[in-house]
Amino acid sequence: MSSTWRNTFLIIVITVGIIAIWTLWFSAYNTSNSSSEKNKKQENDTAPEEFIVEKTKQEISEEVVRSKIEKIKNRLALKWLITQGDEYFRNKELWWALKSYLQAYKKNPKDEKITKKLWDTYFELSRFQAAQKYYENIRSYSWFDPDTLALTYIYATDFSWSGSIDTLEQQIRDIQLPEQDTFYYTTSLSCLRDFHECKKSFEAYTTQTDKLGEESEIEIQSDLLGEVLQAIENFKNFQVEELYFKDALITWAFYKNRNYPVAIELGKQILLEKPDYRPIMKILADSYYALGDLDAAKTYLANFYKLDDSDPGVAYLLWVIHGNENDQVLSNIYLNKALQNGYSPTINIRRQLVHNFFILDSEENIINAFYDLIEQENDYDKSDLELAIYYYILYAQYDQAKIWIEQWFEQYPTEENFHWYLGWIQRETWQTDKAQEEFQKGLDINPKNPFLLYNIALLEKETWNSQTALIYLKQIKKFAPESEFAKQAEIQIQNLSKK
Repeated sequence: MSSTWRNTFLIIVITVGIIAIWTLWFSAYNTSNSSSEKNKKQENDTAPEEFIVEKTKQEISEEVVRSKIEKIKNRLALKWLITQGDEYFRNKELWWALKSYLQAYKKNPKDEKITKKLWDTYFELSRFQAAQKYYENIRSYSWFDPDTLALTYIYATDFSWSGSIDTLEQQIRDIQLPEQDTFYYTTSLSCLRDFHECKKSFEAYTTQTDKLGEESEIEIQSDLLGEVLQAIENFKNFQVEELYFKDALITWAFYKNRNYPVAIELGKQILLEKPDYRPIMKILADSYYALGDLDAAKTYLANFYKLDDSDPGVAYLLWVIHGNENDQVLSNIYLNKALQNGYSPTINIRRQLVHNFFILDSEENIINAFYDLIEQENDYDKSDLELAIYYYILYAQYDQAKIWIEQWFEQYPTEENFHWYLGWIQRETWQTDKAQEEFQKGLDINPKNPFLLYNIALLEKETWNSQTALIYLKQIKKFAPESEFAKQAEIQIQNLSKK
């Protein structure tokens, strides 16, 4: 079999398989859902006028039930978009996740869970102004997190504008956080103006004076405020003369509280006094990265790396940034360095190395990276093994692929796709009868699997059994009529009909 034909076939299979499954599910659901929506509209159009004039408690209850049912129906109708977005989000393919969620939001803009997913995605993309818009829309819901909104306001603020801090302080007060949290956020912003006065304000908060002039300790209930106050206490008790060491304790507290703009400002002041202070350089890099400023993050990471190239976290973050910039060569250098320096979990690095070598179109390195992933990691999953087998067959590494297929059969004896892989090897090595037998075993497990149907159809076509091939091709159109497999099947049917 020619390599051109093999590669063409593989492109078809790998790009349309998952689409076929989703299309079948969504098509089946839409048929019933569109009918119920039509009936509901007819009922609303014919409702008598007096029905909506005055509602009894029972009618109100029924309306609430109908509203909940409608929400459930809408969410089911959007299930494939939401599930697809969730899968992208888990895999850190955030722009694709955003596309799916925006499509779902357009269909149902009042769904609070979709709105929350949009906020999550924009937040992870460091698009904080967009995140702020969506998060404000869900403030009335029980799972609303006011602290997250406060951070979103802070991250979205352009502090180069002279009135930005005053405006931001008012926005935070309007959230109506607990009193101590409000004090923490508004006072921390004053650190951007004057760190010394800011620190004095925090210190003064711990005691209060009554009308008789008696002082008493205030019980601290806010974890955020407690973190900073503890750092200030450590600052006073720290027995060193260098002020930057003490200031670093407070900077770390703000960083730990995810108050990155304040941590950045304090960290910069420390580096003016101690330019090679690596812990602060790392805080600045992490903070800039969290805020989406990759250039600034890269600058501080590179400076750190010049001083110390043994930190696995720094090497890993440099990989992330260079990967985002599509510089796969440098990305691989830092990935391998993170692996050498003991970064954990190693499986994430090995997966990314496979991806980078794929982008670089480096066949030998892809093969080696997959081998290390499967043979050196104990917690690889089914998709890792399946992809390894796929590429080993693609690059004609049949012996190792067979070993992994046998491992797969032991773990997942009812998985039909691995009959396809074994049949593929046999088909490539001209063991036609064995290939057909494996494809049939897979179809015995799942007779509607379009991968297997398309494979066995092509096998029948290659062995001049055109009528049998047509049967399998027509089954693809029957079981997955809206899929890409169905489109390819139609092309094959037309070609066979001309002969």
